[in-house]
Amino acid sequence: MKQKIIHCSDTTQLSEQLINAGYFASDTDENQQEVKTPLLPVEAEGQTVEKNGKSLICVLLTDEQEKQVNTIACLSVLGTYEEIFADPSKLAIYDSVYDRSEQSWTDPETGEKHKYTPPDRFAEFALPAKDPQQDYNDMIAYRTKMLYQTDWTIQRHLEQKELGISTNLSDDDFKSTLIWRQSLRDMPESFKAGS
Repeated sequence: MKQKIIHCSDTTQLSEQLINAGYFASDTDENQQEVKTPLLPVEAEGQTVEKNGKSLICVLLTDEQEKQVNTIACLSVLGTYEEIFADPSKLAIYDSVYDRSEQSWTDPETGEKHKYTPPDRFAEFALPAKDPQQDYNDMIAYRTKMLYQTDWTIQRHLEQKELGISTNLSDDDFKSTLIWRQSLRDMPESFKAGS
């Protein structure tokens, strides 16, 4: 699991694209209508910065999750800060969203003008010392939680099909959800392989 920066090229499309790819949690509202909450397929989501309909998101993710993120049209994993600052094209994308140039502001109480330069890194996770067993346990807990949260969606779809009634999920959404759930089941093997 690594800390990396994800670039979203169109924040207006992000929720829809995550849901269409099967990355969501389902619930029902007070009217028993299904509500889909989009989820990034990552271990942890940190701070986000936005500018002109684009965003940078600091996340923790595995190699497998990075592949999943890169299947979403408006998302791309730029990499670690070191990778971004070493690659001029990635740095240009980063700088187009996060302004690292000198800024100024006026103190509302004194009217005094101040200048400051933002840090190069807009967010950092405070990561504890590596404990591989705890990482594995956390991954299993996350996987189990995501499978559990989507069990009823799969069951409902199968029951609706069996009854011959209209389904809440399209066949493509159902298949995407099954593929995502299988990738969750494969996580222990990916973890053992060093992902």
